[in-house]
Amino acid sequence: MDEGRRIQAHVNARIIAKIPAHAAESIVAIVVATPPSLHVFGTGNLFELARESSVVTAGHVIKTASAYGKTIGISDDARSFIATAGE
Repeated sequence: MDEGRRIQAHVNARIIAKIPAHAAESIVAIVVATPPSLHVFGTGNLFELARESSVVTAGHVIKTASAYGKTIGISDDARSFIATAGE
């Protein structure tokens, strides 16, 4: 392993150690449709507070999808998606 990869592996291990085990379970795929396919457009984190669910993602994901007139879908599980509403 070259020096750059060794350093990156060390940094990655330190970061992973700080992430709670359940955090990975909150990551959702954000997709857009270009029939007949779905394309991963970004990722987000699913939060639930007071029985209300919200997805937090980077602003450019929403802005870019909106600029192209795309409906965004959020992964519900490994096999389905939920279309979002709003602007």
